Amino acid sequence: MKVMSCLKLLCLGMGCLAAASQAQVPKSPMLVPLEFNNFGRNDMMWFHPGMAVLPDGSWLGTVQEVCGNDHFGNPHFAFSKDKGLTWTPPQEIEGFKAKPFEGDANYQIAVADIRPFVSPNDGTAFVFGCTVFYSPKGNVSWEKGEKPDFPPEQGLYVTWRPETGWSPMKVLPLPEVKGNYRTACTQITFIGNNEVLIPIYLDRDKTTFGGYDSARYGIVVGRYRQVGEELQFISMSPYIDHPVGRGAIEPSIIPLPEGGFALTIRAEDNKGYVCCSQDGTTWSDKIFWHWEDGTPLTMSTTQQHWIRVGSKVYLVYTRDDGSNTKIFRFRSPLYMAEAIPSQGVLKRETEQVVFPRQLFDGKEALYGNFHCTQLTENTALVIDCAAAGGRCKVMVTVVAP
Repeated sequence: MKVMSCLKLLCLGMGCLAAASQAQVPKSPMLVPLEFNNFGRNDMMWFHPGMAVLPDGSWLGTVQEVCGNDHFGNPHFAFSKDKGLTWTPPQEIEGFKAKPFEGDANYQIAVADIRPFVSPNDGTAFVFGCTVFYSPKGNVSWEKGEKPDFPPEQGLYVTWRPETGWSPMKVLPLPEVKGNYRTACTQITFIGNNEVLIPIYLDRDKTTFGGYDSARYGIVVGRYRQVGEELQFISMSPYIDHPVGRGAIEPSIIPLPEGGFALTIRAEDNKGYVCCSQDGTTWSDKIFWHWEDGTPLTMSTTQQHWIRVGSKVYLVYTRDDGSNTKIFRFRSPLYMAEAIPSQGVLKRETEQVVFPRQLFDGKEALYGNFHCTQLTENTALVIDCAAAGGRCKVMVTVVAP
């Protein structure tokens, strides 16, 4: 599909918001591919892309370069005024730049897994990430032997406003937790009264993973109040634990059309999980994602995120579809399907491919570190970087009624 045709379809979907909000949304939304031109840099191996809509209608893109296995460069940002067709030159987010670790200059303290969001309260852009430590080999989590005494990993954020630009890096406060906690590849929600719910995963126990020492993680949902460019801690939910593998990881939250919230959870027992809450604090027991006949989806330690189209919510995910069993963590293609979160059900007849399988120089391009952005009540955007064989392409699809 030509770029201009894509842009016309996107503008049509967004321009008809008032009418669409009154009309019944079709069973299967329309998927419209967009050309993002790799944020204007075809010489970069981009990874972890994200996108948010600013109050003036322009788009804020965030991305990091992949330097190796679980090793990422400094977070970058760029702006687009034509829905992703052209971009300002990507620049580093100054507050998120890596720095030498004071305890040993051979190591770096850096930021990874960034995601952008814009506050409906005042238009402030928030970009969340988490602490990560690198040696010249890459992420120190995958190294054996003695390591420096690193401080706890933390959830981090910076803010952007047109009149002031980027803020310094801020630590997301979580005073009830003393160890490692992360806002990695997150999906948050603003809930009114200047409050925001932020899902967080954190160390709960010790385990081994792939022959390496690792934490076993649990999840809390933090409630915060936005005061200008600051997030002030109010409370956090009880722990949500999962006693398998590395536990419960990388949660994402969405407000439900009927009220309340749903939380989807990455796990490491070949399943993904969901739980629900009326108040964002007290959460139901986890349910594994399954089809309407009760058959569980076979997933493999990969994120899931949410989009909304009118009165329906959709899960975006990867799974074993029988043809991709040998692909690492089934990370191609990327799927979406209508969800009934309170039942843990995905409607199989609504499943669509967001990004199809493709080969780069004969190697399977992988997905799975993607971001979902709500453009309007009825229109959303899914963005990921397909990467393989030293090549990368930013992939974008708009989901419209």
